[in-house]
Amino acid sequence: MTQGRMGKICRFSLKLHARPLKLTAPSADSILEANLPSGPAGAPHTHGFEGDRMATTVREYSLDYYLLDRMRFCGIERENLEDLVSIVASIKNKYGIAPFDVTPIGHPVPNGLTARYLVETIALNKVMNVLLDTPRLTQVSILPRGIPRSNQFEVEITLGG
Repeated sequence: MTQGRMGKICRFSLKLHARPLKLTAPSADSILEANLPSGPAGAPHTHGFEGDRMATTVREYSLDYYLLDRMRFCGIERENLEDLVSIVASIKNKYGIAPFDVTPIGHPVPNGLTARYLVETIALNKVMNVLLDTPRLTQVSILPRGIPRSNQFEVEITLGG
């Protein structure tokens, strides 16, 4: 800490009119326990805290929920959109291949989806066998990712339309 003509300068506060902040230092256990909901009294504890506190779980939504929510105003009819989204979600659920981008296609009225996947060289043959059995498939394009990632391909599939 140094004393200048404008006031004290330290690494925590640069303002002259700043009030010092007084912190009490309770134990980490009491801070965490105060924010946890109470659980059943006889529940086994694996987190090492005393008392009957238990962490809550976060609800995780499925891919089709997120896609329907995101594409709700894209202009595709509701039944068609649900069908196309279920195809994209089934590819992810059955084969573990998750899309990194899904966009509506069609002009002037969208009537299909384009899903883009990032696939390793080893899984490319598996993806091609999967796509041949996919209903409502209209187009498939496979692009190499380039020199730094020569073993990765971008697979773009178009459904509907």
